[in-house]
Amino acid sequence: MNRRRSPATTAETARDLSIRRVLPGEFDPVRRLVAAVVEEVYGSLFPMGLPDDDTDWRAALVAVSDETIVGVALTSENTIDDLWVAADHRRRGVGSALIAAAELESVKGTIDRRACASQQGT
Repeated sequence: MNRRRSPATTAETARDLSIRRVLPGEFDPVRRLVAAVVEEVYGSLFPMGLPDDDTDWRAALVAVSDETIVGVALTSENTIDDLWVAADHRRRGVGSALIAAAELESVKGTIDRRACASQQGT
């Protein structure tokens, strides 16, 4: 079954979406989103539950729609390390918006753009 969204739905999501750095009080909602995506995709690999989370979320970009975090991109010095999007917001441009924001930061010097480009081919 093809679950592609209509262009109107994609445009509506993009219009209602904001991308920004995560705030300290948002680490728990970020962890819940990431855990849900990891469980959905890799659940069979973690039958006893996910390992303890010691991730430094201060480097994360979040996608927010209707005051809810619907996507997360974790960046480090020079790369986008991980990207997670809530199941009900996929195929609506959320991941693309997070990647574009990370690329914009790389242009500003926050992330080394050349390193991001070289990581894409691996």
